[in-house]
Amino acid sequence: MREISAISYMAQYYFFLVITPIIFLGILLTLTLPHFAPLFQRFKWLRRYNYLALFFLITNYFELLTKDHTLKQTLAAIDYLFIGSSPSFWLFATLEFADQGQKLRRRLPLFFIIPVISCVAGLTNGLHGMLWLGLRFEAVDWLIAMRVDGYGPIGMLMFAQAYSLMVIGVWILVRHAALINRIYYGQSILILSGIILPLMINLFFITKIIPWWHKDLSAPAMAVNAIFLTASFRRNQLILLVMAPRPASFDRADFGIIVTDSAGLIADLNHAASRMLGESEKHLLGLPSEPLIERISRHKEISRFPVVQEGKIEGWTLELRERGSIAKSAPADTPVLTLGELRVVDWLSKNKSNKEIADQLGVSVSTVKFHLSNIFKKTEITSRAELVMRMTNSNRD
Repeated sequence: MREISAISYMAQYYFFLVITPIIFLGILLTLTLPHFAPLFQRFKWLRRYNYLALFFLITNYFELLTKDHTLKQTLAAIDYLFIGSSPSFWLFATLEFADQGQKLRRRLPLFFIIPVISCVAGLTNGLHGMLWLGLRFEAVDWLIAMRVDGYGPIGMLMFAQAYSLMVIGVWILVRHAALINRIYYGQSILILSGIILPLMINLFFITKIIPWWHKDLSAPAMAVNAIFLTASFRRNQLILLVMAPRPASFDRADFGIIVTDSAGLIADLNHAASRMLGESEKHLLGLPSEPLIERISRHKEISRFPVVQEGKIEGWTLELRERGSIAKSAPADTPVLTLGELRVVDWLSKNKSNKEIADQLGVSVSTVKFHLSNIFKKTEITSRAELVMRMTNSNRD
C-alpha cells in the first residue's frame, strides 16, 4: 500500500512538471490577444488576471524545482501572495464585465492587505507558525517537496477572504447574467469556472479531503482557465459590441437596431428589429444577419454604421426603418441617433469625461469627440449640459 502511495505521490509531481511548460506557452499566447483584437483592451482586469496566472505558474514551478529550503519557502510565500490576490483580480474583472463597482475599485488596495500579510508571514513562518503548521521538507525522488500539517490563523484568514470574494463575484455575475441575452449565459459560466476550478482544487488540497492528493495544482488550474476564458471571449466576439451598457433608448426606439460582430452574426437587437424580422429575439441571436436583411430589404431602408477600432472593423450597427420614413423627417426635438451616439449620451448622463467614456466603451477619445460632433449637429445643441438634460427628458417621455 505504501508503495502505491509513493508512486501516486511521485506521479503528481511529474505530472505538474510536464504540463506546466505547455500551459505556460498557452498563457503567453493569451497575453498577445489585445494586439490582434483592439476591443479586448477594454477588459483590463481580465488581462491582469492572466498576468497573475502567468507569474503564479512560474513561481510555483521553480518552487518545486529548487532544492534550497530557504528559497523554496520564499517562493511558497510568494505563491500565497498570488493565491490570495487572484480572487480580487477575478472580482474586479467580473465588475468590469458587468460594468459595475466603480466605487469599489477605488478601494482596491484594501483587498491586497491580507495577501501581503500572508506573504510576509510565510517568509517569517519559522518565528511564529502563523501561516503554516508543521512545516517540513521531504524528498520525492530527486525533488524536494514542502509539506505542512495545517494552516495557522493568517492562512485561514487569507482563505476566508479568497472564498468570500469568490461568492461576491458569483452573486454579481449571476445577477448580471439574468439581465443579458440567453446566448451569453455560456460566457458567464466560463467566467465562473475561471475562478471556481482553481479555488476548489486549492480547497480540496488544504482540507485534505482526498488523502492521496499531495501536490497543489492551483497554479496550472488557474492558468488553464485563464487561457480557456480568454479564448472564449475572442471566439464568441464578446467584446464591447454586446457587453457595453444598453442605452435606455435602445429598446424604446421606433426603428430597428441590430448589432453584429465582425463575422456578421447578430450579437444584439431591439424589439423593433425583432418585430420587423418576424422572429423572436431569442431565435435571432447568433444568426447570420445578411440573409435576414436581404429578406426584408425590399420593404425596409437599411443604414449601416461600422464599429471601427484601430483602423479595423470590429462589428456593425444596422438601423432598419420603413421605406419613406426617413424622408418624412422626424421633429427637431426627436433626433435620430445611432447606437454609438446613444451610448456616448448614456455615459454623458453619468457625468463622465471624454477620456472616461472612451475607456468604458473601449474606443479612442477622438471617436468619442466624433460621436459628440454628430450629436450636436443632429440636435442643434451646443453644450454638454443641455444635451444631457434634453436626452434624459426624451427618455423619460
